[in-house]
Amino acid sequence: MSQSQHDEKGRVEMEKKRSPANVEELGDKTDITDAPDNAHQEATSEQSESSWRFTICNKKFGEDLLVFISPESADLHKSLKTKTVDPPSPEMIHAREVQSTKKGVPLLKVISHNYVKKFVSIKKCYINDEEVRSRGFDEEKDMYDFCVVKKQVRINYSTYLMKFTPDPNDRSGDFEVVVFAHGVLPIIDYVYKKERHRWVQEKHDYGKLHDYTHILLSSEQHSLTDNWNKKTNKLDKSIDPNNPLIGGHFQRVFSLGSRKIKDEYYSSTRFGTLEQVRDDSVYGTFQAQWRYYSNYSPRRDFTTMEESIDSVNLDAVSQLCVSLLFKREEDVVTNTSGLM
Repeated sequence: MSQSQHDEKGRVEMEKKRSPANVEELGDKTDITDAPDNAHQEATSEQSESSWRFTICNKKFGEDLLVFISPESADLHKSLKTKTVDPPSPEMIHAREVQSTKKGVPLLKVISHNYVKKFVSIKKCYINDEEVRSRGFDEEKDMYDFCVVKKQVRINYSTYLMKFTPDPNDRSGDFEVVVFAHGVLPIIDYVYKKERHRWVQEKHDYGKLHDYTHILLSSEQHSLTDNWNKKTNKLDKSIDPNNPLIGGHFQRVFSLGSRKIKDEYYSSTRFGTLEQVRDDSVYGTFQAQWRYYSNYSPRRDFTTMEESIDSVNLDAVSQLCVSLLFKREEDVVTNTSGLM
């Protein structure tokens, strides 16, 4: 069995465990939280042909991450790497032609920063086909700052301010998403297009491998964002004094059961999972470490734009960027403690 087949088998088994049958149902700029949309389709626990299979790869130990729209795209990117010669070899000409069609190139590049100014910056591929056809894909020239993230750590939660630039030539479409991660409970909440989203942090394989499940909260469920003061981007208990997720920090810190996953954190609407497919302590050149399977705003033109980064719409790539925060946080834990 190949590595990809092994990963896929493990994913399907884990999805069965997390299926709804096993869980009770329960800005100042252009603000994406105030833009209603029907971008998503009803989530299912089974991956369909239109599901995203984003693949997160390390380049070398300690270097930035590259994100591809699928494992096949990552493999194609690796196969197109050729030695530069002058005049261009047939292999170089072929690679440039493929890359000019926006295939075999990374969708995103993730650059980590310190906590003072930036937490992470995410660059997005923005290709001029004629230029790439003449010189080949260049990470420095063909990617721009799509999302810049600042992080602020508070007593009982952390805030991530994500500033998106969908079009570098038209800044009128810029928007922000504010993400709140609870300091003890394994939940991360935010609002996207007037819908309350949540990621639930899960650990498997005796704490070494990590999973995160992406869900849409129902109207009856509590969210950290219910206490969101949009002027300060802080959580204010006075907004909803009855929200059980707010307050009680020190009691939760010293409670052994606080970090356990509870059915009430989930809902019946699930969009996908971010899964660690390889132990981060085992590094090599260009390995797939994490994968994000998503049914949120799935591709609708799979056959005509297969493996092209243009097949990824804004809603899907925005959710992908949120998931990359968790990968960055796991790197912080690994680098500071040496353990997963």
